[in-house]
Amino acid sequence: MSRNIIKVYSDSNIFLVDLKERYELSPDIIFGDALRMSITTNDSYYFATNIQIVHKSKVISIKEASENEHSFFELLRNKKEIPFSKKLATEYNLIDYIETRNK
Repeated sequence: MSRNIIKVYSDSNIFLVDLKERYELSPDIIFGDALRMSITTNDSYYFATNIQIVHKSKVISIKEASENEHSFFELLRNKKEIPFSKKLATEYNLIDYIETRNK
């Protein structure tokens, strides 16, 4: 179960992150289990464990994750990868994070 899920807005992406203890040892880096929320409709959501996500100098803001985001995070923790679908984005209220441009 997630302990400390936060939403991190960087200069180029939005992540949900479950901070890990190593974060305490490296205060300049956001470190933990994560998934990138800012994807395109041609992309998938991926869950990554124990990774460096973003340097703090690139962070615009950090917010508490919503209940829907917590649920989505746990779903991805179990599934590891889920392709984008409008139904999924609507169910978990993720539509605002979808990028309309193709990468």
